[in-house]
Amino acid sequence: MNRTLSLGLPKGSLEKSTLELFARAGWRIVASERNYFPDIDDPEIICTLVKAREMAPYVAGGALDAGLTGRDWCVEYDADVVVAEELVYSKTSHRPARWVLAVAGDSPYRVPEDLAGRKIATELVNVARRWFDRRGIPVTVDFSWGATEAKISSGLADAVVEVTETGSTIRAHGLRILGEVMTTNTQLIANPAAWADDFKRTKIRQIALLLKGALRARAKELAPNNADVENYLGLAYYGQKEYDLAIESYKRALTINPGRTNIHNNLGLVYLAQNNYDQALAEFNYCLKDLVYQNKHLPQTNIGLTYKAMGDYDQALAALSRAVEMAPNYANAYKYIGQVHMAKGADDTALDYLVNAARLDDKDPETFMDLGELYARQGKKEEAAQAYSQVAALVPSTPLAMEAQRKARRIMGYP
Repeated sequence: MNRTLSLGLPKGSLEKSTLELFARAGWRIVASERNYFPDIDDPEIICTLVKAREMAPYVAGGALDAGLTGRDWCVEYDADVVVAEELVYSKTSHRPARWVLAVAGDSPYRVPEDLAGRKIATELVNVARRWFDRRGIPVTVDFSWGATEAKISSGLADAVVEVTETGSTIRAHGLRILGEVMTTNTQLIANPAAWADDFKRTKIRQIALLLKGALRARAKELAPNNADVENYLGLAYYGQKEYDLAIESYKRALTINPGRTNIHNNLGLVYLAQNNYDQALAEFNYCLKDLVYQNKHLPQTNIGLTYKAMGDYDQALAALSRAVEMAPNYANAYKYIGQVHMAKGADDTALDYLVNAARLDDKDPETFMDLGELYARQGKKEEAAQAYSQVAALVPSTPLAMEAQRKARRIMGYP
């Protein structure tokens, strides 16, 4: 089946920097002034150019599966979207932008409270109103489309709430900043229903990883020999199953900073994905030797997963049990212990651990699929159907949800 993701790209001030970012991430997008549907060299993506301020409502409403826009517009519209990734770049720089409250340089206003009873002009009306309301300052906030700074000099407003990256434009218009209303940066956002779809969520995550990797690569050019940059590139390659490239990035990161224990854990996960179990165990065990590393339950859990993949269930249970001792509320450790007991045929013990996993994390569909299978094996039809129904509720309209629904119908005797 041909599956595609509808992706909104910001038209206007962010357009050039966004297309450049996609190019750095490996996509070629060709846009023209008269065409709102640019071509992209990825058959799984359909692009649409949309003004940044209009993106969030389109994504929230389902007209687009995903899009790039500012955090400011998501907050302005209180949009019901999933934030897949924070991407700190703007039209001219790689730093967050600020919405600021500004007045004429020669005005008598010194603090925001001095504006009580006055008129404020801005594009970000709802955010500005809430900002003043929280401070108990009664003002009139009017919408202003473009050239907002000129509203003060023309006498149409006493102050403006305007976006700036460096403050130079504000100063160039003879304005003075009284306060910061909010900071904003670009976000990759998704429609909740699209995020619940396995294909679309995977594609959105792919885009997020590669764009983030492109930003890190750009940072690497500006700041070479940076372990954080290499680590993120490794994560991006790992997400794309480019395991050899991931290993190279992680090793460069460890050459720069050998003390980064979390990178050893990441490297171990790559070796595990390659079925290179000895190397994986070596990396995970290295993490456990770090006396100051705070998250030892993660590599300990990964040791258990490695033994599970090797079919050594006794060693897997021993390792995962130690992970539970380290972090008694870590749901994944309980889940994996349950899965090992399922593989051994110890269904009653498996059930105890999976019930605990579901108690600690009631949003993991994998746990409820396992519970459904266990209840079905024990002849508990209603409990199995309920567990499968929970999967469908957590990830509706996905292949996993459809599989769970089929199993629920079958166990209850429905066609």
